[in-house]
Amino acid sequence: MGAIRKATRARHERIPKLCIFAIIVLASVSRPTTAQTVDGNLLVSWCDANINRERVGDWAMKGGSCLGYLLSIVNIQTSGAAVGGKKACIPPNVDMNQIVDVFRGYVRERPEKRHLLAANLAAEAFALAFPCRP
Repeated sequence: MGAIRKATRARHERIPKLCIFAIIVLASVSRPTTAQTVDGNLLVSWCDANINRERVGDWAMKGGSCLGYLLSIVNIQTSGAAVGGKKACIPPNVDMNQIVDVFRGYVRERPEKRHLLAANLAAEAFALAFPCRP
């Protein structure tokens, strides 16, 4: 009977130690995530990934991020809302290649603005390329 009691006590003593160990491991591994601010420099690097002949996996991720980011701005502006105070009336027959070209051309002609928020740069680019007619 004494051997069973010793084994049970040893097991119960290990549980708190394991819990403390697990808490320390989880606290050191998990960090709060922060949203990344996307500026013009970062978005241009995503949109230029295929031009730079990067590895297929890198290009796919960056190219997809470029398209998704710009498409979100297009969707907001197409719904009639403004982004950064800019509205655009983008025709339904404009494809994503043209959207990317408009953004890249806008930023290429204005390198002094590349550090600004990408959403505002894209919105301004689309507003200039596809102005709303009164």
